[in-house]
Amino acid sequence: MVRDPVGTRERILEAASEMVVRRGFAGMSIDALVAQAGVTKGAFFHHFKGKDALARAIIEHHAAQDYVIMADLVSRSEKMSRDPRQQILIIMGLLAEAFDAPKDYPGCLFASTAFESGVFDPALVELAGSVLLAWRDLFLKKLREADAQAPFPADLSLDTIADMPMVIFEGAFIMARTTQRLHIIAAQMRTLARLFEVLFMQPQADK
Repeated sequence: MVRDPVGTRERILEAASEMVVRRGFAGMSIDALVAQAGVTKGAFFHHFKGKDALARAIIEHHAAQDYVIMADLVSRSEKMSRDPRQQILIIMGLLAEAFDAPKDYPGCLFASTAFESGVFDPALVELAGSVLLAWRDLFLKKLREADAQAPFPADLSLDTIADMPMVIFEGAFIMARTTQRLHIIAAQMRTLARLFEVLFMQPQADK
């Protein structure tokens, strides 16, 4: 039999990620995890010393994935337009497309980590938060580029505006799961994009 240690570790991480979003980390048992992943308990402990090590691996795994996604969205938007305002709208449109036809109730692993912050080492919560801040900083960078090109009204804080996509995105996850309306995530992203579009159409502010 050909062994695939990398594949085994990936299966454990993917199964664990799904279970954390659905049940919370505290509600995930190792027995249930290995059953869902289709691996033995020995295989689990070969890759992870315990749930604490698994928690760090899950967050690091998804942090790496998210950074790749972010870089891809920025790259695609910059290829499609040289206008930072248009790039912001493109990024939101691409995010909306990703949730146009969800097959299951979604959730955010990083938000789940925050909800159960007492279960984790503070460093893990900080790591999860850094991913959310990275998404936020992506928008802030683009907003600053847009503001330099055509200033926003002086009474609007770019930092506060930059928080909006992630605040609405995470809130949409909660609404989708609690109200069983999966379409709400894509709809909220498109509505926010439309609000940004209206803002971008306002007369330039004097600064």
